[in-house]
Amino acid sequence: NMFHLDQKLVPLGDGIIAMPKIDLVAPQITLEEIRTQKDLALKELAKKFGISNLNNIPPEWSQEKFNQFAEEKLTIEDSFYRQRNTIESYQSAIEVKNKLEEYRKMMSELGFKIIDLKADLNTFANFQAYTNVIVYKDKNTNERTIIMPIFPDAQGNYNENEGFNLENRKIFENAGFKVKVVKDDVYKGKGNIHCLILLAQNPQNCPRGCDLSSATV
Repeated sequence: NMFHLDQKLVPLGDGIIAMPKIDLVAPQITLEEIRTQKDLALKELAKKFGISNLNNIPPEWSQEKFNQFAEEKLTIEDSFYRQRNTIESYQSAIEVKNKLEEYRKMMSELGFKIIDLKADLNTFANFQAYTNVIVYKDKNTNERTIIMPIFPDAQGNYNENEGFNLENRKIFENAGFKVKVVKDDVYKGKGNIHCLILLAQNPQNCPRGCDLSSATV
């Protein structure tokens, strides 16, 4: 989930780089446990509806009864898939975290000062990289400036004054930068605003099927 350099680190000048530091909380359940829970829940569902095979629905069922059964079955399966995806994302995030620690050690040994940005399992899994910024010096004010992406919360709302949006903005500000934020939905295409700028400058390098006109920030 970090296949570009600008998803791993960003140089800020004067021997300083910013890198994500992923805080991981291990899932409290194993994949085998959630499979067992799913199987038990489906058996209970079959018992509730008086059938022995979930795939053989009695033809005499009313449409209402079938809809209720299908809805409850889907709820059980969706819960399993969500938990399974969380476990798989966690396992992948461990690999990324270890690789980031290798980069962090290497850059530190080369003499770089490292600023840690906030990240977690969700930002990693959703390709939301706060290192994917645009750094420049404002020609009018001479201020060191960063254009930083902000990402939506679980309800889909963009709020620059909450969560990692706020924390990472403050981290950049404390490093001496004026921060401008933009609402980023480019993460849905597995990139962020810096990736978009590079593609816009070099459209011939845009991957097949990439339509820059549909991307918004």
